[in-house]
Parts: sequence; structure tokens; C-alpha cells
Amino acid sequence: LDTLRDALRAAAALQPGRSADDLFRMPVDRVFAIAGAGTVVTGTVWSGTVRTGDTARFLPGDTQARVRSIEVHGTQAESALPGRRTALALAGADRADLTRGVMAVTDSRWRASSLLDVTVRMLPGTKPLTQRSRLRVHLGTAEALARVTLGQDGTVRLRLESPLVARWGDRGVLRSYSPVTTIGGFVVIDPWPAPRPRRPTNLLAGPDRLRHAAAAAGPSGIPIADLPIRLGLEETAGQGTVIVGDRVVLTEHVTAARDGVIQALTKHHAAHPEAPGLGRDTLRDAVGPLTDHAVSLLVTEKKIQDDGATLRMAGHAPALATHDTTAADALRAALDTAGFEGLDRTEVDVRLAEFLVREGVARRVGRDRYYLVTHLTAMLEIARQVLSKGEASPADFRDQLGISRKYLMPFLEWLDQEGYSVRSDGGRRAGHRLAAN
Repeated sequence: LDTLRDALRAAAALQPGRSADDLFRMPVDRVFAIAGAGTVVTGTVWSGTVRTGDTARFLPGDTQARVRSIEVHGTQAESALPGRRTALALAGADRADLTRGVMAVTDSRWRASSLLDVTVRMLPGTKPLTQRSRLRVHLGTAEALARVTLGQDGTVRLRLESPLVARWGDRGVLRSYSPVTTIGGFVVIDPWPAPRPRRPTNLLAGPDRLRHAAAAAGPSGIPIADLPIRLGLEETAGQGTVIVGDRVVLTEHVTAARDGVIQALTKHHAAHPEAPGLGRDTLRDAVGPLTDHAVSLLVTEKKIQDDGATLRMAGHAPALATHDTTAADALRAALDTAGFEGLDRTEVDVRLAEFLVREGVARRVGRDRYYLVTHLTAMLEIARQVLSKGEASPADFRDQLGISRKYLMPFLEWLDQEGYSVRSDGGRRAGHRLAAN
């Protein structure tokens, strides 16, 4: 025994220490009930720290319980650190809800998975794994049956028949389905692989796994919160990646988004020189999920201008193309001729009409009708005079404006919307915008 103890001490001295600040995880190997203490679970803490009063979750499943008390190697304690044999007395958990093999955790980021990508090492003399072969997977204190999907360079996807809680770098044991014998071991390289592609690769096995994972995730990137569990990393950038909000994104994807914004705005200005810019939602549809980040970078670099509702290349000013100038002059003349009746959007080139609105020559009333600003100003003055005499009916406005009900009612509704008038039982009275003046 002394020789054995010495060997264990020597082996332990060579092992790297485990951080007490890591995410807590403990595979449960026993569950029982004690009178006065309630349900108790035991296991060896794999990582992190658990403290009295913490809320523990048990995965897979949805059981939660408060840690009422802790024993470490048979001694009462306020907390348990990595590597310690630990018993947790639980408040709020029924003995029947827990079993050997569940994983006790305290952080919400942990989740069980039915797929694991692993690298496999088979024992000498065993038959190699075959596609769709069935075997037994042992991880922590849990056992699950799984089907095999073979990948590249010894990489295997385990399709579990019951989910397990795993982390990058976890080691487990493989046993044959029948007869039950140990055939090899595995190391987890992705605890949450995407279902596609179906065949795994070993790109997440090495030191460049952050870059490879970000590349596979595309412009949407990887949540920073997933890194400690999925990739076993505390770093949040590097390896050709950058942080965008709460995600890690490949630098190349950010560069592509910047180029996409510039291309989209340049193309829009060429096709619509009279427009002030491109709407943000339209730009997002064209560029993708990194649009806002790319816009922020380009605005800081003074390459584009953010006007709130629209975005434009720096230096771009709305201007009519030569062939549109004559048409705009004709539209201005038509609006002048229309007078207090205005023109409906079906009667105008909306693109040019909106240009005249932005230039301050015309005004849109509601969504459908355009007036010259000079005519609309005159109409407002007449409305002011009508309302100054007290409550007014539609007929009072019609007599003074000299237009039919077809053109009158949209104008009166606009007066209400803009606060120039207020509907009343007898018609309309002055609204706050007229009362203020």
C-alpha cells in the first residue's frame, strides 16, 4: 500500500491543477435519501466549485434543487472544489427524479446533447469501428448506447440514444454492444456538433479550433458563452477572429460584410442618384447578419454616412440624373396646375415626387397624395381661418377651399393626424398645433 500511495502521489504531482473558478460539474454516482437530510447525491467534482445555497441542475432532465449542505470526504464543508469526493444534500428534489449518471451543474450554459464528435483510439487487437455500428458509450458515470458515423482521420460522430453532458476534451470509454467488452477510448472534440455535415472532421481537435469553428458557423459566428464548454477555451478572440457583440466571428466574414455594404450602397447610388441612401433593413437583407457591425466600422472610418433612416456613401448628395430633370420640372408644373386637389401617387412618378418632397418643393399628405408646398401652405391658412370661428363642419371647409369631397376628406384626415384639428360631434375644432399659434 505504501508503494501504491507513493505512485499515486507522484502521478498527482504531474497533473495540472484544476481551476476552482471554472464552471461547476459533478457526475453523480449515487443517489439516496437520509432522514432529516432529504435526497443526497454523491460524486467527484470534475470542475469548478459548488457552495451551500447554490441551485443545482441535473442533466439530462429538468430537475433543480437547492444545495442544503455539503460533505467533502465525510467532513461538513461550505464548498467543494475540483477533485474532491462530495456529497450534496438537496432541498426540493425527490429521490425518484434522480439517478446515477446525471450531471450536477450550476451554470445555465451546460446542456445535454444527443450528438458527440470524438477522436477514437481503439485497443490493440480489436476490430475497427464500422459505419452504423452500435456500441456503448461511458462518460463520467453515465452510459448510453450510440450509433457510429465515421469521419476523417479517426474522427467519429456518436449518435446517442440518450443524451449526455460533455465538454471539449472530455475522455470516455467505448465498449462493444455485445459481448460487453472494452474496445477503446475517445476524446470529445465537439459536444454540440451541427447535424450537417453528417460526417465529422477533426478540425476542432487542435489549437486552431476557434478559427475552424468560427469558419463553420459562418457570418453568424459562435456565442462567446459557448466557448468554455464547446471548445474548452477562455479566450474570446484570436486565431483570425474578432468579437462582434456577444459572438466570435471570423475576420474574413467581417471584411466581406464591409465590402458588401460598400458595394450595395455604390450600386444603389448608381441606380437611384436622386435617393438619399439605402434603408438599413434593405441593406441587412443584402449583406447579412454582420451589417450593423460593418456599418459601425465604416461610419467610424468616415467612408459612409448614417442619416438615421438611410445610409449613404460619404460625399453622396441626392441629385437627379440628366434625363430626369425634365420629368421633374414637368411634375412640378403638374402639381402647380392641380392646385388644392393635388395629385394621387397613381398619377405621378413616385420616385421623382419623393425627390421633390426631400427638396422641400412638394409635400406628401398621408401616404397617397402630393401637393406643392406653396399650395399646402395656403390650404393650411384657410383651415386656420375656418377653425378660428369655432367648430366647423366639412361643408365649411369645402366652401372655403373650393374642392370636392373626394379631395377634401383626405386633407381633413391629414389635419387630424398632424394635430391641426380634432374631431368632435359637430365636426372639427382647432387642434394643439393651431392653438399653439
